[in-house]
Amino acid sequence: MEFSGTRAKKPDTLAQKLAGGRRPDTLGDYLGGRIVIGDNLMLNETVRVLARRYKNVEFDNFMPEPRPSGYRAIHMQIVLDNGMTAAVQIMPRTVYEVYLREHAEMYRPGRELGQNLSEENKLKVLKRKEEYREEYEKAWREFLGELDSD
Repeated sequence: MEFSGTRAKKPDTLAQKLAGGRRPDTLGDYLGGRIVIGDNLMLNETVRVLARRYKNVEFDNFMPEPRPSGYRAIHMQIVLDNGMTAAVQIMPRTVYEVYLREHAEMYRPGRELGQNLSEENKLKVLKRKEEYREEYEKAWREFLGELDSD
């Protein structure tokens, strides 16, 4: 298990969410962190420890059924000792490696581009998203031990 980092929501991202009509008290991810695990035993133990230590106000399990992108993780919204909440993502190392590539290539740049894409570039983005879905599925199968790892 490793902590892959923590973050506070960036002011510009926070401003975008608030400008979109979200109330400040509905945003649960002012603070966030990610825990990367190597196997199912560690995954289950990590969830148990967090649930014992912190009040859990939201729990989303994208492990058995991934998000449309293919992303798999467990998301917990926990209450810290000071009363603030923090989003914690727990994900398999194999999935995390795909996530890092996808996030760098698709998430941030896509956010900045918005809808200003030509039809040709939209098709390229859709094709690349499908390729990432396949990479996520392969990473998931590797995590489950269905593939030989290098």
